[in-house]
Amino acid sequence: MVHFGNAEKRQGHRILQIHMIVRYLRVIAVDKEKPNLIGMISITFAALAWLLLRTGTRFDRIRYPCQRASLDMVLLGIPLLGSFMVRNKAKKREWSKKRIAFLVSGILVAGMGMLVASNSFIFNLLYASLKPETSYVQNKDLTITELHSDAPVSTVYVAKGGDPADSLNSLLSLMGEKGLSIYQTSQTEGIIGKEDTVLIKINGEWQQRGGTNTDLLKAFIQKVIDHPEGFGGEVVVVENGQWAIFLDSNQSNAEEKRQSFQKVVNYFENQGYQVSLYDWTGIGGTAGEVIVIEENEREKDGYVDLPAGVSYPIFTTKFGTRISLKDGIWKEGKYDKSQLKFINMPVLKSHSLMGVTAATKHYMGVLSTPLCNDGFDQHQGMIEQGLMGRMMAEVIYPDLNVIDANYIGVSSRGPASSYESAYKADLVLAGLDPIALDYYAGKYILYPLTKFERHHPDCRDSKRTSRYWGYPYNAFHQYLTVSKRELEKSGYQLTMNEKKIQVFVAGFKDSSREMHPLSR
Repeated sequence: MVHFGNAEKRQGHRILQIHMIVRYLRVIAVDKEKPNLIGMISITFAALAWLLLRTGTRFDRIRYPCQRASLDMVLLGIPLLGSFMVRNKAKKREWSKKRIAFLVSGILVAGMGMLVASNSFIFNLLYASLKPETSYVQNKDLTITELHSDAPVSTVYVAKGGDPADSLNSLLSLMGEKGLSIYQTSQTEGIIGKEDTVLIKINGEWQQRGGTNTDLLKAFIQKVIDHPEGFGGEVVVVENGQWAIFLDSNQSNAEEKRQSFQKVVNYFENQGYQVSLYDWTGIGGTAGEVIVIEENEREKDGYVDLPAGVSYPIFTTKFGTRISLKDGIWKEGKYDKSQLKFINMPVLKSHSLMGVTAATKHYMGVLSTPLCNDGFDQHQGMIEQGLMGRMMAEVIYPDLNVIDANYIGVSSRGPASSYESAYKADLVLAGLDPIALDYYAGKYILYPLTKFERHHPDCRDSKRTSRYWGYPYNAFHQYLTVSKRELEKSGYQLTMNEKKIQVFVAGFKDSSREMHPLSR
């Protein structure tokens, strides 16, 4: 079963564009000039109407594939119609054919140039003019709070270093000191075994500081392959962008901006390690059609569609490993989940619809949004149905959540985050409980920077306004609460009560950390 996705939509737009060009040529040839001209005008204005109506006041939508294609149609139609009008006016003034040809050609070349540039300059210009970027930062002096609890339910680890690799080293050392080892060995319990297949879910939907830091990703993969008993497993970097995908961008979140996710993967693969990248958007509906398959599918890659918005991929890696995200690795005629590990690695940032993006919301890049067709969209599902919690409970719960807060997204355009607007914090956070981790990251890291109540996980203001596109002001609080509820139904122990959260920190000077008075 195949659902029509963006590949088919783009093909349809290309057919319309070809249709317009054919009509234009027929107009120039004076072959049924009037009906062809009317057809060109109709297509151009229909595309313009679609662009305006679908974008409305939600300026973020101008970056979506359908809006981009509609603007392409408008940019194609304007020079075609313009050249026709110039041609007719010139003919009435009895200009020479050479002069007419020169003017018409100039208009067409300029128009085609605008069309080619539309995927970069024009969209960026429109987006910048419609929604000027501002930073939410109100307080640039960030103090990290350490919490203590007499009866902890969840633990959060926070580390600061000179660079992402240094921060990660401090973080993993801290975790080990407190009894949570990144390595599972014959002598110790831990997270990653020497023969495991490790899926690292990154944020690759946004460029610049909006995506997961590739220096952090590189450092984490290095830690995996440095397993003390020798690593003979596999690492797969995965992502499913919901409107775009930037896995090989030269505007990455890294010290060297050209270091893309693909280049990080290539670095390890070229050394002989089984490290690869799988782009779920190719089967999930952004980079191609949504390929819907059954749970017992053994060869074709695709998404399994479950009730109430839940979906998950089954796919084969570059090295031939067949993986069901829900059931594990296909071995000896059955799925085995014991050696499949899922590392959830989001970037901490503001989100204009949902308030905050961190560990919980990051599961939006696991499901297929075109399959959220059960009477609500994916964001409604988050705040009303606990969709992210259901994804974790019904598909795969993270073995470890690692929040990239090296650069924190504090842009008014969030989840987009530019190089200029991001706040450099040099932090990495981790925890087994995504709810407690997000609660702490929102209340004690993002909110102290911005003083923006939407970033506070205890915000009770639930009003819905057009400014936030009809979503609740406290969307962050709501989606954490309902996700927690759904996870607790499946037996997971989680908390949003800071008196039950203990937080350990490493790599800080005394002046940049404090003991929370409520936790003493």
